[in-house]
Amino acid sequence: KEQTDTETLIAESDNAAGDLMNLKFKLSEIQNKANSENESRRAGLGAKISEKQRIYDDCNRRATALSYTIKELESSIAVAEENRKKQAELWKETNGMAFNEESLVCSYCGQEYSEERKEQIRSDFEKNKGVELERITKTGLMLKDRIEKDKSELDVIKEKQKAAIASEVTIFSEIMKLTAEKEALPVSVDVSGDAEYIDVQNQISEKEESLSKFSSIFDKRAE
Repeated sequence: KEQTDTETLIAESDNAAGDLMNLKFKLSEIQNKANSENESRRAGLGAKISEKQRIYDDCNRRATALSYTIKELESSIAVAEENRKKQAELWKETNGMAFNEESLVCSYCGQEYSEERKEQIRSDFEKNKGVELERITKTGLMLKDRIEKDKSELDVIKEKQKAAIASEVTIFSEIMKLTAEKEALPVSVDVSGDAEYIDVQNQISEKEESLSKFSSIFDKRAE
């Protein structure tokens, strides 16, 4: 009977030792699962940050490109306005030109031209003056149209740049928020407060206590 009792105790002790090992494996699984889930969250946040960064870089490039376009348009407008001003001065100067009566006298012989020739010279002068004024006016109108077109385009580009910069600010804020969220996550999760973890730890303590009792019984029987 004593031998049977001993064998039973050994079997129970072996079972308790096996259970203890399984419980410790379970404890490790809980920790590994928590770390795995945590790493998945970190990876997910990292992917979101990378995507936001890509969008931010696109907005930054767009805003930079638009700033160059704005400078080009502003320069084009300034040049066109200066040229238009010159055309206005040239028109005023041309319009104020008076017929030179001395041109009715032959420069070689000093004799006046015939009345018919005089009328032709006067007519040619007025005609050429009119053609020049028309050319200047046409150039001025072309410059005016270009200025209006460039100014209209400039307004549109400035609005696009404003939107791109606003997007940059918003996305940068989102990146900072996601980065803070990621950095707040630990590299290894503390599961000591987890209900399942605590339950398994309590079971381990019970099994270790049981094994300690088995050990005491074996020691007494061995005396």
